[in-house]
Amino acid sequence: MTTKQVWTLYSDDLKRFIVSKVKDNSASDDILQNTFIKIHTKHHTLKDITKLKSWCFTVARNSILDYWKQINLLKLLILKKKP
Repeated sequence: MTTKQVWTLYSDDLKRFIVSKVKDNSASDDILQNTFIKIHTKHHTLKDITKLKSWCFTVARNSILDYWKQINLLKLLILKKKP
């Protein structure tokens, strides 16, 4: 299955999932894009095509966690800069 086919099948569901966790449309678009970059570059690691949808949601969940880690790191850096 191609990345375009995966996009057609799951992008709407993944977008809703991401928005439900992030609540920021702009950040959600970025996370969705990062999710599909990972799907495109890592699809060869999927051993069972019947688990494609759950694998895509796992990739999305991990992308969301990466986003929150970045946000928390930025907050920490800002707090450290304050006198």
